[in-house]
Amino acid sequence: MSPSLEEINNQPHLQYYYQKLQKSGWNQGACQVFFADLPVNQSQQAVFLQKNYVDTYLVGSELYLKMLAGMINQQELNVNNSRILLKLILAQLGAEIDQFEMLQLVGTHTFGEKIPPHSEFFVYLAKLVQTAFPDGLVADYEKATSAVEQQFPKSIHQLRMYLDRHNIAYIRNYFKTLGDSDEVALANYVQATTVAGGLAGEKMIGERGRLHNKFIKGSRFDAKKLNRKRLTPDFHAEFILDSQGNFLTPHDFFVVEAGRIISDPLYYQQQSADQQLQIEAAIVNGESFNYANRNNNLHRLLDIQPPAVLDCQLRKTAMKKWQSPKNISEYCWRKLDLQRKSYFKRNKL
Repeated sequence: MSPSLEEINNQPHLQYYYQKLQKSGWNQGACQVFFADLPVNQSQQAVFLQKNYVDTYLVGSELYLKMLAGMINQQELNVNNSRILLKLILAQLGAEIDQFEMLQLVGTHTFGEKIPPHSEFFVYLAKLVQTAFPDGLVADYEKATSAVEQQFPKSIHQLRMYLDRHNIAYIRNYFKTLGDSDEVALANYVQATTVAGGLAGEKMIGERGRLHNKFIKGSRFDAKKLNRKRLTPDFHAEFILDSQGNFLTPHDFFVVEAGRIISDPLYYQQQSADQQLQIEAAIVNGESFNYANRNNNLHRLLDIQPPAVLDCQLRKTAMKKWQSPKNISEYCWRKLDLQRKSYFKRNKL
């Protein structure tokens, strides 16, 4: 049972953690969750409190998710409380839009490295966004009356980039061995038990990837080199595989200095022509976390429309040079991707 506020204030070691939690943005409801199941034995309390406190800095941990629900006293989600929780998450991650319109995360909190792409937290995060932005991210951005207000929907949109980075690192760190392709790692992830952080045999979704096969304007689309899309069963986490079975992701090319991604387009334009082409291909064709649960109107409002308006300068600059293949005359969902494989199935959503 969680101690009362009076009991917390009367015990310095409890008050110490309570005050630190408040400084991180947690309210009394969330703090009650933090102190729940506090051992009676005071020597055991020290270990319990320290472990719990560390977990509060791991965005997406089991405790973190419970504390989010505690923030709104376990109420049903609505527009207002969903926005409150999203702003808390952004604040704890240290979200800020830089001079090149890219979201940087420079806070004290980080995504817990052991949180799988199919985690309950990512499902909850998607639900928060769906509830907070019923008319879509672009509509909210356009209704904003100040630059500060505009940063909120822009930050939520670009947060997807960091969710992608987390998910790719998770697959590679826990399911890829030396010599394996990323596709083999995905297959390992599917077959791994839930205890091992996998999907326990639940297949991923293989979906059409036309928008992830952009090519340079004025050139010809090469149908022999097809990028393929894979989604977790909940539709949220997305992975793009190139023709060799490796992830096509901008995070393999972004340069990070002092915890920030270098976002100046000119920096990447100083590379050789071949390197620049590789970087741009990964930027325009790479993965993108989905806030929607399926390919529907909400997917259009939250995932498809926002890039044209809310992307950073680096991606907007690259997009000017690339185009998607035409659905019928150029791009075909090749037999390679129609074949049944052990780790994915055709999308029926």
